[in-house]
Amino acid sequence: MEEHQVTVDGESHVLPKPFFVIATQNPMNQVGTFPLPESQLDRFMMRIGIGYPDPLVEKQLLTRTDTRIILRGLRH
Repeated sequence: MEEHQVTVDGESHVLPKPFFVIATQNPMNQVGTFPLPESQLDRFMMRIGIGYPDPLVEKQLLTRTDTRIILRGLRH
């Protein structure tokens, strides 16, 4: 990020100043995850844990209609 640019699919893009990065982190108990070194920890302003939904909400998320399907049928 120090270069103020990103490369996606082989194409470089200059970032505006200032720019904002959102990153994700895998849970520590998953295979292949490891703690960030101290030199990288200061790159993150905050950490937000969202946890898991309760079982009823999780079931609703899994069984509801995908609204993207509905949106595809709308005219522009």
